[in-house]
Amino acid sequence: MAKFSRASQKSDEFQAAQVAKALQGTHGSRTIKSDMSIEGHENRLKLAASYMRSVHNMALRDMTVTHAQLYLEQRAEVAETRSTFNTDRGAVYAMLRNQRKLGQREQISVRYERDEIISSRSYTHTQINMIRDRMTPKNALCVEIAHETGLRAHELYTIDKLENQPADIRPEHELKFQGKSDWECYSVDGKGGLIREIRLSPELARRLESHRLLTPVQVRDRAVFYQKKYDLSGGKKFSNAFSAASKRTLGYSNGAHGIRHTYAKTELGRYQQRGVPFVDAKTIVSQELGHFRPDIVDAYLR
Repeated sequence: MAKFSRASQKSDEFQAAQVAKALQGTHGSRTIKSDMSIEGHENRLKLAASYMRSVHNMALRDMTVTHAQLYLEQRAEVAETRSTFNTDRGAVYAMLRNQRKLGQREQISVRYERDEIISSRSYTHTQINMIRDRMTPKNALCVEIAHETGLRAHELYTIDKLENQPADIRPEHELKFQGKSDWECYSVDGKGGLIREIRLSPELARRLESHRLLTPVQVRDRAVFYQKKYDLSGGKKFSNAFSAASKRTLGYSNGAHGIRHTYAKTELGRYQQRGVPFVDAKTIVSQELGHFRPDIVDAYLR
């Protein structure tokens, strides 16, 4: 039976109020004097308290930088606006800095994802193949991998064999990867540092292995460092190359994120054709995409 801390059993409102009270008069190196600012932090911290209680059985004040990373990753998916997400992040930063768990200039690397999802649209499979054919061989292989797995651009840098990079233990639907039992098992280091399994068809896995590096190479993308095991592109470099090829080919670009939209729609349909109920299929696709909540898949289906 899970053990609950006594503090975690107090209401979310009470916990948020206690933390906000501790922030009175200090916010990093600045002083919080406005009651409205304190009230704003308290309102946002209620959500954080609910997350800590329901997910980790812990109190808000026990949130670590790792917990904050995971929490903000979730908020990055569901917050209606970037401004709301920034407010959520600001309240968490204030608490962690007040508790000296986060340095004054230290940041938690989390990108607001909803804008990118909403702004992108899916391509047809034919369009993706046409764009691929207008790219260099290395980038073309990245397109095929993203097309078959739904990876984010930066996750291409983190691919490794599952045996070398075991996936984190998370609840998974029993029908996940149905129909892909004979595919090769790999993993990627995704959102919040959570490692998840992906599957590649035998032929694509064979081609990927021909690009395996003898020694991992460190690459930097958007101020984050990755140790890539394969001679692949990824991140902003790949996104820019894909967008340029899309404009040359189609006259417009939905961005590399558009490949994830295509993957989401395709996989949802594939599971439903195999008799999986829509709600379950959406849950599975969410897990395959590395999201925390099935509801975010709705944004891919527009």
